[in-house]
Amino acid sequence: MADTKQLTSDEINLFDSILDGTLADIPDLPSFAAWPSGCYKVVSKDGFQQKKIGDHPAFELKCKWLETLELADAADEKDAPKDGSELSLNFMMDNDLGRGFFKEAVKPIAQFLELDESIPGAGRAVIEASKGMELVIVVQRKSRMKDGEQVFNCNLKKLTVSV
Repeated sequence: MADTKQLTSDEINLFDSILDGTLADIPDLPSFAAWPSGCYKVVSKDGFQQKKIGDHPAFELKCKWLETLELADAADEKDAPKDGSELSLNFMMDNDLGRGFFKEAVKPIAQFLELDESIPGAGRAVIEASKGMELVIVVQRKSRMKDGEQVFNCNLKKLTVSV
């Protein structure tokens, strides 16, 4: 027998508002594609978030595109992010490489906040402060073959706080 749960009045109102509106009122799906290599101004929506990717504990930094500052290759203009585009940068914490990239990402934020990196708990302060912060990131798009398909991902090359 199927498990049926009753909808709350707020959930019913949500469905009604969607169904009573137009399809144009429903937001388009944001793009989560790997951005072309380049420099971008972004906002870190929720800051660094703990998550699990497969079997790996990781930090994720979701970035919402604000502006393209420079593309590494002008031919990539057609693939450049647009309004609503998001990029997810992930740092696997169960290996030295992932922890090292994470340190490189949070260090400029700690410096901007004038935090002493040698103080225990400084990382927590950086994580909390990163929520909603405007950043400038430089990313490099990489491609690889997976199951016969070309897959793209982005590597963070540099992060600075936008002032």
